[in-house]
Amino acid sequence: MRAAALDDVPAMAALEWEVNHIRREDDLRYFVENPNGLWHVSVLDSDRGGLDGFLVSIAHPAWNMLGPGIMRTEEQAQVLIHAELNQRRGCQLLWLVPASCARLVQTMYAWGAVNCDLHFAQARGPWTPPDGVVMPTFMPETG
Repeated sequence: MRAAALDDVPAMAALEWEVNHIRREDDLRYFVENPNGLWHVSVLDSDRGGLDGFLVSIAHPAWNMLGPGIMRTEEQAQVLIHAELNQRRGCQLLWLVPASCARLVQTMYAWGAVNCDLHFAQARGPWTPPDGVVMPTFMPETG
């Protein structure tokens, strides 16, 4: 696990396409470039080359959140969540963990997370379920 660099953006976009079937390279580049100093992105390198996950966080006086994030497994999600929480020590953060990731949800509760809301996803047209863990956000997403 390490901080993302601009060179990681194509691999982040490729991973998101593979796992979540959307492509939004411009958004990911914006997060990594971090022009306003509010964003942080962690990536998890794959043993096969490329990435196994990434997670974005924002710390703003009005909004502190983890996401978007894409990971192949719940264990990788846990590693990235932990890394971004450490980046944002002292902030009360909001994040969305898929209810289908039961082990990850239980780990979050064990860490002291509190369930404060429930969100549903909807799609216009055909939908393909993710092939991994998807942590959405309310931030700028063009996918």
